[in-house]
Amino acid sequence: MKHLSISDLQFLETQTSGAHTPKVSLYLPKKAQRSRGIQVVNMLKKAEQLMLKDHEEAVVREYMRPLWRATDSEINRLNTGSLAIFHSPDITGYMSLPFEVKEMAVVSDSFHIKPLLKWLQTPHRFFLLTLSMKKANLYRGSHTSLERVFSLHSEELEGPSIKEKATTRENKVSEIKKNLESRFLHHVAKELPHHVNTESAPLILAGVKELQSKFRSLVNYPHLWQHGLDGNFDRLAREKLHQLAIPLVKEAQQGSETHYLNDYELAQSAQKTCENLQEISRRIVTAEVDTLFVAEEEVLWGIFDPQTGNLRVHENQLDSKDDDILDDLAEWTLRKGGKVVVLPKNKMPQNKSVTAILRW
Repeated sequence: MKHLSISDLQFLETQTSGAHTPKVSLYLPKKAQRSRGIQVVNMLKKAEQLMLKDHEEAVVREYMRPLWRATDSEINRLNTGSLAIFHSPDITGYMSLPFEVKEMAVVSDSFHIKPLLKWLQTPHRFFLLTLSMKKANLYRGSHTSLERVFSLHSEELEGPSIKEKATTRENKVSEIKKNLESRFLHHVAKELPHHVNTESAPLILAGVKELQSKFRSLVNYPHLWQHGLDGNFDRLAREKLHQLAIPLVKEAQQGSETHYLNDYELAQSAQKTCENLQEISRRIVTAEVDTLFVAEEEVLWGIFDPQTGNLRVHENQLDSKDDDILDDLAEWTLRKGGKVVVLPKNKMPQNKSVTAILRW
């Protein structure tokens, strides 16, 4: 059974099939170790019940055999946190999730990935750059760890010419320090893009405010967060530094949601938004949707036709042909080159389950 990561999302997103080769998506909330086995068995039985509405029992048993085998050998021994399990003829794997999920079993012609999209749009990684007159440390962090990427020291730039000038009467020490500080900040600014420019993670600065201000004027990393940690952190333990950074990381996450909502308001004033479910579906098929907003708590069962955009909405999940329509709309928005934003229902524009910014 393959251990999947968030980088496998694009593969899961593109895995569609005909009605005779369904995809199984299971979401398991956090459980105590002694309850994990019972939880998994119940979810597998639920998935089988959905498949039995459209397939012979022998076919279902054979199709689900790899998952039952994995239950006996692997799944029951996995960590007690939230899990997502995916199964198809092409892949059987699981993903450990650093957030809570609702218990759900979905059997359809595509994997159910909406819960993962929320994770993808949320910065689950970040960069932290500590600055002082003497050194700069770049760290790559997550909610659980902080690892150093590089460490630069101002002494490495202090060439003989500057040392010599420092001994002459006509050059003040303060001018030498100012010159060295400027050279050092330019050196750090030149090194930084080699480590962060392929990323979209927020970058947080830590240092005295004056240094932070000077450094901000030297870099154009688009995800540099506007607030930083004020002070000297050269001797602070990494664990403590990590604790101080996490509140700013959460602040940056909330800032990204605000950015998306501001974009929606601007588009609405330009009459480039849509709030009608059926119309949104048709416009996704014709690649007219720039950004789709979906409510993370909402599930809308039914059938989506990717050729026409027509929808059939059902009150409950009837069989393995049914999928969460919101999940399908999100997948096809991504396929058509659009963006998907998953928000809590109370933050959704107009308090809708789904809305969209149109390209034109």
